[in-house]
Amino acid sequence: MKGLQLYSCITLLLLSAVSSLAQEFTPAEISDWEKRAAKVEIIRDKWGIPHVYGEKDEDAVFGMMYAQCEDDYWGIEQNFIGRLGRKSLYLGEEHLFSDLYERLFIDSAKAAAGYQQLPRYYQGLLDAHAAALNFYIYKNPSKAKYIKRYEPWMQLMGSGPMGSAAPSWAGAGLTNETVIAYLRSRAVGKDMAPVTAFRKSYEDPLAETQTMGSNAWGMGASKTTSHHAFLLINPHASISVNSLRLEVQMSSKEGLNVYGAPFTGDLIVWNGFNENAGWAHTVQYSDQVDLYKVKFDDPKNPLAFRYGKGHQMAEEKLVSVKYNTKEGIKEKSFKILFTTMGPVVGTVDGIPVALKDTFNIVNYFMVNWDMHKVKNYDEFYKLVSLRAEKPNTFAYADKQGTIAFWHSNAIPKRNPFYDWSKPIQEPGPDTDWKGLLSPEESPHVVNPASGYFQNANSVPWNVSGSSSPNEQNYPAYVSYDPKSLRSIRGDRLMNNDKKFSFGQFEAIALRDRYLLRFELLFPSMFELYAKTTNDSLKLSLQDPIATLKKWDFYADTNSVATTLSVLLEEKLLALYSRKMNPFNTSKERYAYEFTRATDFPGDTALLFLKAVTDDLARDFGTWQIPWGKINRLQRISAEGAHTEFNDSMPSFAVIAAPSFP
Repeated sequence: MKGLQLYSCITLLLLSAVSSLAQEFTPAEISDWEKRAAKVEIIRDKWGIPHVYGEKDEDAVFGMMYAQCEDDYWGIEQNFIGRLGRKSLYLGEEHLFSDLYERLFIDSAKAAAGYQQLPRYYQGLLDAHAAALNFYIYKNPSKAKYIKRYEPWMQLMGSGPMGSAAPSWAGAGLTNETVIAYLRSRAVGKDMAPVTAFRKSYEDPLAETQTMGSNAWGMGASKTTSHHAFLLINPHASISVNSLRLEVQMSSKEGLNVYGAPFTGDLIVWNGFNENAGWAHTVQYSDQVDLYKVKFDDPKNPLAFRYGKGHQMAEEKLVSVKYNTKEGIKEKSFKILFTTMGPVVGTVDGIPVALKDTFNIVNYFMVNWDMHKVKNYDEFYKLVSLRAEKPNTFAYADKQGTIAFWHSNAIPKRNPFYDWSKPIQEPGPDTDWKGLLSPEESPHVVNPASGYFQNANSVPWNVSGSSSPNEQNYPAYVSYDPKSLRSIRGDRLMNNDKKFSFGQFEAIALRDRYLLRFELLFPSMFELYAKTTNDSLKLSLQDPIATLKKWDFYADTNSVATTLSVLLEEKLLALYSRKMNPFNTSKERYAYEFTRATDFPGDTALLFLKAVTDDLARDFGTWQIPWGKINRLQRISAEGAHTEFNDSMPSFAVIAAPSFP
């Protein structure tokens, strides 16, 4: 470490003196934290990235979490109030239903029980995680706006990109409105303010689609000029403010030496590498939750629901949520029905539906921590075999040149007679899950003959060209995933006989500016323009259409066509999401990518293009605005309230354009 002394080097022992305004922690706790700090060194390199060194693995966790607090404690606290189901308590009643939904699937009691089930080694990691957070707010009490103490089990209440362990109601085919209406009907008392959203994306349809999405590409030794495997993950990950992912290295004398990106507040390096292997995850949409229609048809026993040839009993539990108002803290209670399949969360065709979910918080934590120390493919396969990675794919590469991809390793085994993409009409023994599919029963590739894999929240059937898994060999329910344009573009770039240097791989992965969406959209746009009978509209769009016809579909800072295309797409997407086909399922959300201009009513697409040119002329004096003039990067502080973009401050033109969705 001597060579790093040129950069900023601090140890936790050299932190500022204890503030008299610190939180109420016991002398024993403070003493423990100071002893932990004595075993940790944090070295920040010239880019500010923390390199953390400790005697034990838990010491490295302690130092890494303290460094995270230094960089973005506000983001950590925001994430945890969501995980704990306390947004409404701290931020207001508009988050009440979101908090309620969290508590239907995992609460503090379940997380605490999960902590007790873990072997002592893993408990020690969670102890260190909480200790670092508490030590930070002890040293910096003014930073603790909401949470005054962290407990070791809190990390288990959701981790990684989920943000919470609650399943996706949208992925199951339920709408926001349906879930809210049903849960509202279960409220004790009706004195509720109007609440219409689980999350902001419902109010702003663009919010979800612009921030979601992930990409993992791998090349094996047979397809690279160096005969080394390459692995890419998520070049879209945020470098500032929203969903910040911190870069870090953790090392210990127990053999831990991992570099990568944990999500804010997590101790897991979610996408990273050690000296032997690298790993990555993308979100996938295999069917891991199911809806069951619950028919309460016994007039003598209102909690009895039909199950097979007989009945089972539901249990009614009172679930309470505290929320903040101008008048102070209030509490709302809901009578929630719990069945053997899961809680009743909404209605379909007027019939209550229970949602059954797969999630093992104990295995999930152990699998993702143990990935830090994986040495080879055999060890990786053992982790895959634990079958705990609910919402994500596994992408893997190692120094032996091996690459591997698993679409999921936690898919329930079901009766293939049923269409599991829809609610089960009659729950019974033949609709019960039969455990989880084994790794070999789940879509995957290992060292594919094509030499690569690529996935972008897409079906696994095009993950590796001709070496992709054969859809006919798997039950339909293993993938209700959409096909995304990103996956089609990735396959175009790699499905060939070329051998790639690392620089060439990096170029197609990070610097490919081709916008495939407009290759599909604009032929119909030009057809619509040629056929319109609106002469004044046709005349006003003559020059913009000519500009678009000359475009090669590559984004560029000097390109006016890029500006017109992206702004047009924003308007089309907003209309699609609000009027034509709300994003109730992943397939419907991604189906937008394949819409044509002629799929919209009349001259809508042309009228929207006219609106774009009018808006630009109003704001800039002309519609001929290069992309780099409006698409600019500016550092915005992640500490506290988000800062608005300021034209008077330095900013940089950015070539990259959004992919919709």
